Amino acid sequence: MEEASIARTASLEAVADVESEPLGDEIGRIVDGASMTPGALTILTARTVDVSGRDGGARDRAAAAATRAAGVQLSYEGLRLTRQLVREDERWNEDDPLESNLALLVAEVMVSRGFFHLARTPVAPRAIEIVRRFSRNQLLEREFDAEPAELGPSLEEDVIELAVRAGATIGSEEVSPVLAEYAGDLARDLDVEPLPDPSDALAGVADTMETLLGAHRPAPAEDHSRAVDGSW
Repeated sequence: MEEASIARTASLEAVADVESEPLGDEIGRIVDGASMTPGALTILTARTVDVSGRDGGARDRAAAAATRAAGVQLSYEGLRLTRQLVREDERWNEDDPLESNLALLVAEVMVSRGFFHLARTPVAPRAIEIVRRFSRNQLLEREFDAEPAELGPSLEEDVIELAVRAGATIGSEEVSPVLAEYAGDLARDLDVEPLPDPSDALAGVADTMETLLGAHRPAPAEDHSRAVDGSW
């Protein structure tokens, strides 16, 4: 799936300047083996919702979609790893916690890089909200044995919805209400851990979005970029 390949490349490029070789290698290993569903969905949504026209700015919009895809993907991978570390007490009870400390540092770097790539975008407040809910849910789950039904949306649900909104707000000023509703439905459908492969998870998603949007597409965002040849 092309969108998945673009998202993986963008995610790796986003952490390419990590100076510590062991840290960078571990992040690369995680990204290489991850389901690119969040990042691919960001790009797929951006392409589907794009109403800016084909008369210029396509390359800029493609670059923006890849950047946001990396932001969504890295944020998810970092939080997912954090959740795994919180749940695995035996890792921290070992005599040498070096590996666990490295994993924790990896998680922190991925989340921070993910947030950096989502900063100054319309979804930045929602990304912050997701982290706050994630922290709350982990506390309730670990300290009070809360059941999933008591925790509200899972991390997977939140990230899938974030991906749709991150992609949709590249080519328009707002997320269409019908698309926002579909994002919630899709998030609940894909609420599994681990997330499925994007080629399976996102099959038919673009067609469904096209059908739902129809004549209800939001107004195009103003495009102040120079016209360039090429499509995305």
